[in-house]
Amino acid sequence: MATTPPSSAQPLADRLAHYGVTSVIRLDERLTSAEQLDYLDLLPKQSNHAPALTAVAEHQGAALLYLVDTSSNVKSDAVSLATLRKQLANRSDPAWLGVLRLGSLEVFPIGFHEAADSVAVKIVEEQSPAAPLFFQSLAHGTFEENHRLGGTDYVFKKIFDLLTRMTTEFVPANGKGKLDALEVLSMAGRALFFRFLVDRRIVLESERDQICPAASELKDAFSSADKAAQTSAWLDATFNGDFLPLVDESIPANNRDARETEYLRFFRRTERLAGKRVFDHLHAILRGWRATGDAVQTELDWGDLDFAHIPVGVLSQVYESFSHRADPRTARDTSVHYTPRMIAGLMVDQAFAATKYKASTRVLDSSCGAGIFLVLAFRRLVREHWIAHNERPKTAVIQSILYNQLRGFDISEPALRLAALALYITAIELNASPRPPQALKFPRNLRGEVLYRFGVGGSEETTFPLGSLGPEVPQDFDNSFDIVIGNPPWTRLRDSKDDLDNSDEENKKSPTDELNKTFTAIGQRVLASRGLEDLAAGYRNPDKNPDLPFLWRAMEWAKEGAVIALVMPARLFGRISGRGFEAWRAVLRSVEVTGLINGADLRWSAVWKDVKIPFCLFFARNRAPGPDHRFYYAAPINEPEMNGCGRFRIDYDAAQPLSTARVEKQPWILKALAFGTWLDVELMEALSTAGGQTLESFWAAWDRRGVKTGKGYDRSPQLTQKFVDFLGDLPVFAPHSQTLLGEAQPKTYGEMFGRNSEGRSSAYWPKTKDLFQPPLVVIPQSPGDQNSRPRAYILDHPVAFSQSYYGYSCAGHPQADTLAGLIYLLAHSTLFDYFCLMTSIRSGFDRQTFNKKEFDALPFPDVADLSERDKATIRSLTQRLQIDSVGPRADLNKFIFPLYGLNPDAVQVAEDTLFSAAAYRKAGRAALERTTVETRKPFLDALRSELEPYFDVCAEHAAVSEAAFQPADWRESWFFISVAREGHSVPVNPALMREAMDAANQRGCSRIMVHAPGKRGLLVGLLNQRRWWTITRARLCAQHIIRERLGSCGLPEHS
Repeated sequence: MATTPPSSAQPLADRLAHYGVTSVIRLDERLTSAEQLDYLDLLPKQSNHAPALTAVAEHQGAALLYLVDTSSNVKSDAVSLATLRKQLANRSDPAWLGVLRLGSLEVFPIGFHEAADSVAVKIVEEQSPAAPLFFQSLAHGTFEENHRLGGTDYVFKKIFDLLTRMTTEFVPANGKGKLDALEVLSMAGRALFFRFLVDRRIVLESERDQICPAASELKDAFSSADKAAQTSAWLDATFNGDFLPLVDESIPANNRDARETEYLRFFRRTERLAGKRVFDHLHAILRGWRATGDAVQTELDWGDLDFAHIPVGVLSQVYESFSHRADPRTARDTSVHYTPRMIAGLMVDQAFAATKYKASTRVLDSSCGAGIFLVLAFRRLVREHWIAHNERPKTAVIQSILYNQLRGFDISEPALRLAALALYITAIELNASPRPPQALKFPRNLRGEVLYRFGVGGSEETTFPLGSLGPEVPQDFDNSFDIVIGNPPWTRLRDSKDDLDNSDEENKKSPTDELNKTFTAIGQRVLASRGLEDLAAGYRNPDKNPDLPFLWRAMEWAKEGAVIALVMPARLFGRISGRGFEAWRAVLRSVEVTGLINGADLRWSAVWKDVKIPFCLFFARNRAPGPDHRFYYAAPINEPEMNGCGRFRIDYDAAQPLSTARVEKQPWILKALAFGTWLDVELMEALSTAGGQTLESFWAAWDRRGVKTGKGYDRSPQLTQKFVDFLGDLPVFAPHSQTLLGEAQPKTYGEMFGRNSEGRSSAYWPKTKDLFQPPLVVIPQSPGDQNSRPRAYILDHPVAFSQSYYGYSCAGHPQADTLAGLIYLLAHSTLFDYFCLMTSIRSGFDRQTFNKKEFDALPFPDVADLSERDKATIRSLTQRLQIDSVGPRADLNKFIFPLYGLNPDAVQVAEDTLFSAAAYRKAGRAALERTTVETRKPFLDALRSELEPYFDVCAEHAAVSEAAFQPADWRESWFFISVAREGHSVPVNPALMREAMDAANQRGCSRIMVHAPGKRGLLVGLLNQRRWWTITRARLCAQHIIRERLGSCGLPEHS
C-alpha cells in the first residue's frame, strides 16, 4: 500500500501550497534570474556560502513572507534567525519570516529588536483547515498578529528622525540657522554614502590609509574637519563629486590634494560656525551609535541600520522633509511630497509591461524629485538588458544605461542632489564586481547629462516656478522618450485674486493668472498639433492646477506611441461639468488612455500618509485614440487592515475596459464603478433618463429671474456688506436641535447682527426677500452621515438662513405646498444620497457635503403630472418626517423610487452601495465587519432564489450552503460556500483549495470560483467582510454562474 511521503520529502512548492503560498522567488542560490535583482542583498555572495534564506513570497509586487526551509542547508538556529530578522527589518517590507518545519510553518516577526530567545508568534499546522488561507491573511492584512508590523516606512522614519535632528540643530525652521541647508544635506549625504560603502563591504578596513590616513578606522572617517576633508577628497577621486557638492567644482576630481585643501577650508569654516557638534552627527551616521549613557550617543542612535539592506528608495522619502526645511514655501507651492515605493514600483512595472523594446527604453521623469522613479526604472532597465542579452550587465553596460537611457528634470537643488546620490548608489549596488572601488568610477557628472535643473532664474513674485514647463527646456527633448513617468506638482496656484472654476469675472491679472495663461497655452499648443483645433480654441486650464500642463508636455516629450505614466490628482476625471470636465474630455480625445487607477478611496491611509487629496495613476499611449478606443479602469477600495501596512489591492477581475466615448457621455460612470458595480451603472442610466428634466431646468422654467433659490446670507468679514430693508425683521433660522436648547423665540436678523441708523441690516450679496418666503425648504450643505439628523427643513414662515444652507422658496408656484413637500422628501431620500454619491465631486471623495448644483442636477418629476394620490402621499410623508426623521424612510423609498420608474431591486442596489461605500467613515464600519451566519443568510437566500429557475428547468434544485470545513468561529479572510444540485456535495480537498488560493494570489479578486471534479458543483469564496455579502452581490454572483458556470453543476451551459 502506497504511503504519503513526509512533507520534508515533498518539493518545496507542494509544501508551501499547504499554507496558500503558490509562487516564490528563490533566494538560496546565486543570482541566476532577473526577478532576483530586487533581493541582491539577500543572495549568497559565493557559491560555497550557506544561504540566509530559502525564498520570498510576494503579493502584487510586495514581499510578504520570507522563508527558511529547515530541511535545506539554510541556517535555522535561534541566533541565525534573530540576526536574519534584524537584517530584513532594514528592507522596510510589510513582511514576516516563516520557518518551514516538518508539518508546520512557524511565523516570526521581523524587527530590529528581535532576540535569539524570541518565540514564534504563530505556528500554522499543515493539517489545519485554515492553513491554506494563511498567505491570504497576510495579503489582506487580516493576520491576527499584524499589529506587530512596522509598516513600509519604518526605516524611512528612522533615518528621517535622525537627519531631522541634524537639520533642526543647524538649520532651524526660521531660516536663521548656523549653516546653509544645502551644505547640511551634502555633508549628511556624504556620510550616508560612505556608510553604504562600509556596510556593503565595497571599502575594506585594509584600505583605510588610502582613504583617510588620519582615521583610526573607517567609521572614524567623518569625525573631524581633517578626516572629513580627506574622506571627501577620496570620494571625489574614486567616484564623482557632482552628486553632493561642497567646494569649488572647477577643481578636477582627480586633483585630490587641491580638493582636500578646499574641503579642509570648508569643514574648518563649518566648525567655526557650528562647533564640533556637527562632526558628532556625521560620526554617529558612520558609527551606528547606540544609547550607552553618553549624552551624545544617547541622542544619536544609528546602530539599528544596516545600509547593506536598506532600499535606495528610502532616500527619496527623506526628500519630502528636507525640501520643506530647506525652502518651506517652494516645497509647499510645488507640491513636494515623496511618492511611496509601492506606488512608484507599480507604475514602473506597468509602464515597462506596455513597452515593446524594453532593454533599449529611454525614460524621462520631468519632476523627478529625489529620483524614486528614476532609481526603479534604472533597476528595471538593468533587468531587461539581462533578459535580452542573457548575461548579467557589467560595469560599462550599467553606466551606459545610466547616462544614455535616463533623464530627470526638477526645480529643486536639494532634490537633484539626492537624486544623483540615489542613482550612484543604485549603479554600485547593481554591479556584479563592486571591488575595488576605483573600478566603479563614473565617467562624467550626472548634472547636465542625466539630471537637469530648470527654472532657476524665475521671477521673485512668481510663487510657482515653471521649471520644466518653461522655455529653458531644449526642444531636443521633444519626441525622445519611450516612457515619460513621474509625480508632477498638484497644488493649485493661489493668490488673493483666485478665480473659481467657470468664473467669467474679469479681475486685475495676478502673477498666478499669468502663469495659468502659460498653462493654458501649453494645452492649446498640444491640442492644435494633434489636429484638435476646436478643442484647442476653447481650452482653458482649470482652477490654475499645475498637473495638467505636465501631462500635456509629456505628450510632447514622448515618442509617437510611447508610454505616459503619471500620478495625478483624481480631479483629473472627477468633474462632470465646467472647465474641469472639458479638460478631461480634451485629454481623452488627444491621447490613447490605456489605464486609470482611482486611488480616491485610499486617501488618509498609510498607503500615502499625509496626502489628503484623492489621487489616481494615469497610463496612456502617446497617439490619437481610435473611435472605439477603450481603457482599463480600477478603483482600489478602502481596506483598513491592508492599507494600514502601506499596501492596497487591485482587483484584476473587476478592472474591465471602458470606452472613452461612454466616459465622455456618462462622466459619472468612473465614480459609479469606484463605489459600486455594473448594476449601479444600470441604475444610474435609468435614473438619468427618468423624467426628462432636472430640478434645475424645472426651477428655471417657473422662476425665470432665479431669485427664489440659492445660498443664504453671508457675513464673512472680508466681503463687502450691503444694507437692505427686508433682512432685519426676519427671524434667523436655526435647526430644531438648537432652538430647543436656546430661546423659545429665535432672534431676528437685526437683533443678532444689528441695524444702521436707517434701521437696515447688511449681508454680502443678500439677494432679494423672495428667497426667504414660505413655503420654504432649507437644506444644509453638510448634512453629515447620521440618519437621525434632518436632511432638510420645511418652513411655513419667512426666515433668514445662512450660506451654510441652500434655500428653495416655492412661494408663487401654483402647487407650492406639493413642490415644497417633494423637494423636502427628496433631500431625505435614499435616492438623493445615492445620486450624490455617484455624481458629487465631494461626497465620497472629501467630506459629507454637496454642492447645490449637484442637488439641482437630480432628475425631477413634473409636479403637474402627479396624481392626487401622490400629492396626498407627499403631504403625509412630509408631516411624518418632520416628527420622526428615521421611521418613515422605508415608506419614503417605496414612494420616491417608483416616481422614477425604478423597482424594488433598484432600491436594494442603492442601499447596498451606500452601505458598502461608507466603509471609511465611522457610520459605515459595519461594512468591514466579519460575516456571521445571520449576515450571510440573505446572500445565500438571494443566490439560491436567482439560480433556482435555471436548475428547475432541468428538473433539479439549487443547493447553496456554507462549506462544512469552516467552524462557527471562523475568522479567516475568506469564507466559502458551495453551489451544487440538491443531493450533491462539493468535496473540498487540498487540490481544490490550492486552485482557489492560486486564483486569489494571482488576480487580487474579491470572489473566487473553482470547479469541483466530476461536475459536482462550485466552491465559491468571498472576502469575509459584510460589504461583499450584500443581496446585490448575490445577484451579480448568480449572473456570473448562469452565464459561465452552470456546466460545473452538471447542467447545460446557459446561452
